[in-house]
Amino acid sequence: MARTTLLVICLCLSFVLLTFGHSGGRRSLHERLNSQEDTTLRPRSRSSSESSAEDRAHRPISRSSSESAEERVTVTVDVFVGTAWEQPVGVCTGPDYQIFAGDFNGDGRQEVLCHNSNTGSKEIYLTRPDGSLATESVWKKDMGWCNHKGAQLFVGDFNGDGRSDILCHDTKTGKKWVSLAQPGGVFLGTTWQKDLNWCKDDSAELFVADINADGRYDMLCHRAKDGYKWVSYAKQDGTFPGTSWEKGMGWCISNDYQLFVADFNGDRRADLLCHGKSDGKKWVAAATPSGTFVGTTWKADMGWCNHAGAEILIGDFNKDKRSDMMCSDTTGRKWIAYSGENGSFTSTSWESDMGWCTSDNKLIIADVNGDGGDDMVCHYPSNGNKYIAFNQIPTP
Repeated sequence: MARTTLLVICLCLSFVLLTFGHSGGRRSLHERLNSQEDTTLRPRSRSSSESSAEDRAHRPISRSSSESAEERVTVTVDVFVGTAWEQPVGVCTGPDYQIFAGDFNGDGRQEVLCHNSNTGSKEIYLTRPDGSLATESVWKKDMGWCNHKGAQLFVGDFNGDGRSDILCHDTKTGKKWVSLAQPGGVFLGTTWQKDLNWCKDDSAELFVADINADGRYDMLCHRAKDGYKWVSYAKQDGTFPGTSWEKGMGWCISNDYQLFVADFNGDRRADLLCHGKSDGKKWVAAATPSGTFVGTTWKADMGWCNHAGAEILIGDFNKDKRSDMMCSDTTGRKWIAYSGENGSFTSTSWESDMGWCTSDNKLIIADVNGDGGDDMVCHYPSNGNKYIAFNQIPTP
């Protein structure tokens, strides 16, 4: 009997040791599933031996020691996966050529405009329904337009007819010329001009965007040395009266800060975004219902897109009708930060080491297939080749 009792006690002690003595090496099913979910959803973390100084320099987000990249990045569907179309188009080559995107024929897709800043000639290449680019120009003309010294070309719908027009701004005299797009997306020449004496200061920078939500692109002048702003609202015929509103905002001052003008909160009015090129800080000044500006409506020390070789591009990448930020650098890496309902930004929403459109190639953001999301077009100035990466976000 004593032997039987001793055997039972030994068996009980063994069970206790197996259950509790090794509990540190055993996890519940819930814990294991959570661990597997974390491993699946989070991007691969590099070990200290894999992460180089160059890798750390290319990260657009400044992170605290207790905050990992995986915790800051929102895992989403891939926005871009790489080249979907390419063609040796061979246009817009050489230092005299500038390339622009716009919907010149009003078909809902953005086409490519090639402008020779030396001769003033223009040519347009249509995009097909699948987003590919025509290899031959649909229109070409030696306009001799906007090719004088100090001239800058801008693209926007200034009369609200659904077709992108072109505006020429003289940075020395402040004179303006407009050429309205005709049916079929062609240009005949100057349709309006005026010596406005507007936005000609040495530190002045001109932007075009729809600031008052009337369907027409307006002009905004930003003076970098003191942050002063002027706005000229476009009239129904695509002309401009001069200053419609102005304010000494003292906002986005000095060359270390870069201004962007786009609709970040989805109210159809263009807002202001100020980007600190060295520190990555961001400020937003949302447009008021009347199409004016009061001051900062949101700000954050994001530490985003401030590494060497990085630039910010603006576009609607998640098809919510709000403009987002893309950070692209010379190595071809891409990061996207989606805008919120109030025009704010949190952190990186998507990123990829694509190695796409690197070094001196020109990256253009445009909706070339008309699905409501901006795509990427890479232009090689050396040979004119074009590459397109389509937006992969499903259309709502």
